[in-house]
Amino acid sequence: MEIKTTPDFERVHKIDSKKIKKLLEDKDALIQEGRKSAKRMEELEKEQRKLALKVQKLKDKVVPLVKKYYADMNLTEFEEVVAVEVKDGEVIVKIDDVIELYRAHYLEKKYEGSKEANTNEKDSKGADVGGKDGKK
Repeated sequence: MEIKTTPDFERVHKIDSKKIKKLLEDKDALIQEGRKSAKRMEELEKEQRKLALKVQKLKDKVVPLVKKYYADMNLTEFEEVVAVEVKDGEVIVKIDDVIELYRAHYLEKKYEGSKEANTNEKDSKGADVGGKDGKK
């Protein structure tokens, strides 16, 4: 015997309710509106990906040009360029000292939540990095 998987086994019953009808129509309208919104979101995401690709291409052009100026920047062994931007009409290069950043982060974690932590400790450039009574 073959089992049928068609709607032949369904039964239909009509309900005469304006309230239910209105609620279901409202639900269907919202579903349609949601589908339209989803389509617009897809289009916007596609546009955003195109813009991101253009931005990356520009970044890829800037990096080798900035590297030509590394010698002028007198970068130490543990310094790295982290950003290049235009500010007040001038090209500004932001440089981080990786060791000092790690040290500050380590001390922050070490004394996190501790009452012993204070801001007496300074890095090699004189910036506060925390510490215990000014001691390392």
